[in-house]
Amino acid sequence: MSSICQAETMAGSLEKARTLAAVLKQRIKTERHLTATIGIASNKLLAKIASDHKKPDGLTAKCGASFSRNSEINASSIGW
Repeated sequence: MSSICQAETMAGSLEKARTLAAVLKQRIKTERHLTATIGIASNKLLAKIASDHKKPDGLTAKCGASFSRNSEINASSIGW
């Protein structure tokens, strides 16, 4: 999804990515009976950090430099 954020305007790409993520979450819930946490951002690292905000079963979208300095970051979730 990071390519969606990079390819278009921030507002348009964020809405497209959020819609796609909501559909994906619903399919996972319906077909697999599982929850999913999705983070959307302009790159993989920020998406990983964004996904940590609303666990479990959350959806966080942060395109561009929208993380504030006061955002709490769990460094243990960054490794892959």
